[in-house]
Amino acid sequence: MSVLLSEEFEEVMSMAMVSPFCDIDGRSDAYEFLFEVDPVEGELIEVCADGYSIHAVDSADEPAVILREPTGDICGFYYRFSSWIDEEHRGSGLGVEMILAYADHFKDRAWEGDLETCMGGLGFSESGYAIHVQAQQKAAQRAVAVSMDCGEEVSAAPRF
Repeated sequence: MSVLLSEEFEEVMSMAMVSPFCDIDGRSDAYEFLFEVDPVEGELIEVCADGYSIHAVDSADEPAVILREPTGDICGFYYRFSSWIDEEHRGSGLGVEMILAYADHFKDRAWEGDLETCMGGLGFSESGYAIHVQAQQKAAQRAVAVSMDCGEEVSAAPRF
């Protein structure tokens, strides 16, 4: 089961604060190291529409994924509940895909420690909160599809 569907993740999301003051600037110095990842570093974990690709980065203090545009340049990342995509690359669902790829690739290491730390409340921008909810919904849809493909009985619809 995806960490996105865990009770802990659901609790973090239910206690989240949504505010325009929680926007991040992914191009700030705090995230610069994610844009400096060597082109050969980072395991390819997903190829998306239009030639974008998502790569795992395990050299940071916490696991992360980076988004590469078709030219190979880094244009986004997902790191510790923070998602960023350069403005000209937004609007194609790539943020949701990064969160799903992060959860699927890192499994139990995804958000390790962060879930407990954030139980008291985590701040999101409106769009940041929305893509996390969309990722939960898509993970739930995939879980139902896999269950049906395996012939398992699905007892309840996703709670979203």
